[in-house]
Amino acid sequence: MLDIGAFLAWRFRGLASCLPASVRRIFSATPTAIVLEIINSNEVVLRNEAGEDSVELGRFRLEELATPGLQEKLLKARNKTRILRLPASKVLSKTITLPLAAEANLRQIVGFEIDRLTPFSLSKVYYDVAVLERQTSARRIRVKFFVVQRDLVDELLEQMAKLGLTPDIIDVMGE
Repeated sequence: MLDIGAFLAWRFRGLASCLPASVRRIFSATPTAIVLEIINSNEVVLRNEAGEDSVELGRFRLEELATPGLQEKLLKARNKTRILRLPASKVLSKTITLPLAAEANLRQIVGFEIDRLTPFSLSKVYYDVAVLERQTSARRIRVKFFVVQRDLVDELLEQMAKLGLTPDIIDVMGE
């Protein structure tokens, strides 16, 4: 079955590629996000981000996000990506070098090594990985991985769920 919306979007992208970059920018949609930056255990900064632009909407105690005025703002942002941003001080990050062949199962391989690479056991953390560099001639990759204690994230997610907020993405300030 033909998805007419997807077809039209594909066709528009094809036509738009023929236009000069200055004209394309007029028609391109900048992805937007509503960001909850955790400052400390009880304080958050609410931001609206569109591409490189970031506008601070205010600083609040976490429980203040349940007030009607803020709930209205958050409901209006329902179609935006919701990001929970953790302070770098709460996240352990490390850069390691692995064989290039490890890229196919990168998350699994780093997961197996969490106990060895960090002071935490795998069952006590959430983690993610990102390839920084592929050194094809040396058949190696440089990888950065991030580890955050599970109980910290679970507590924040529980508090946010009580407020009717579910993040789409969890990321780290400054990364």
